[in-house]
Amino acid sequence: MIDRSPELCLVAFFLSKFGHNTNGKTNPPEELEVAKWNEAYRLFYENLNAGRTIMEFQNTLNNARDGFDSHIQGSERAGWKDKQGRPSPLTKVSQAIMEKFGNLERTHVWEYVKVFVGKKVANKVFIDLQAIQESERNDEVFSKTEGGRIVVTSFRYERKPSLREDAYKAHGCSCSVCGFNFEKAYGEWGRDFIEVHHIEPLASGGGRSRKIDPKVDLIVLCSNCHRMVHRRRGLTLTIEELRAKLTPEYTKAISLLFN
Repeated sequence: MIDRSPELCLVAFFLSKFGHNTNGKTNPPEELEVAKWNEAYRLFYENLNAGRTIMEFQNTLNNARDGFDSHIQGSERAGWKDKQGRPSPLTKVSQAIMEKFGNLERTHVWEYVKVFVGKKVANKVFIDLQAIQESERNDEVFSKTEGGRIVVTSFRYERKPSLREDAYKAHGCSCSVCGFNFEKAYGEWGRDFIEVHHIEPLASGGGRSRKIDPKVDLIVLCSNCHRMVHRRRGLTLTIEELRAKLTPEYTKAISLLFN
């Protein structure tokens, strides 16, 4: 577990104390110029993530903010409390932040906090990055296809050398979706290179469907198509679904180059 830095705790304190209420709902401090809490957390991701994924960072900052809520006089959020309804103890770092900044004017606290605000980035960029982080960190991810089928993507199978070799033997080294071939594009440098993709449909009742068969369960994809399959968190496209998204112009160009 990554320890919460004093800087992250300071931001959490600012979010807790200076969030504002609109129609009974607490919103991020006006200085941040965003409407949703996740948008507020993401403003600090680039400068304060300390190696956390986007989801880990959002959860950490959210929990740190909630930890201050029960200690902030007049807070409209309940925050963390013990069984007796008393504010849960703050960590040493959070307590130090509370003692140092608790009585400062809002403008003074903001002067300290604003240096950690990163550039505003489009939400879709974070959505894409979340999917990338998930695929790199997890062995398995449960998701749905566009058609609503529940599948499990087993990244550990995609990384397993023996299964990768079996996939090459079964399917060759041209992308199963678009036909791109690394050797034809890069010559000897691209020989025998292609990425392996695995999706396992869940059998009725939620169990695994069968033992991995490289001919059936593994396919080969170019890097572009592989990334597009996993582009959205919680959504994994089937090969047919991704193939249907190829533009006629791209399909024609690839056909001329690699067929």
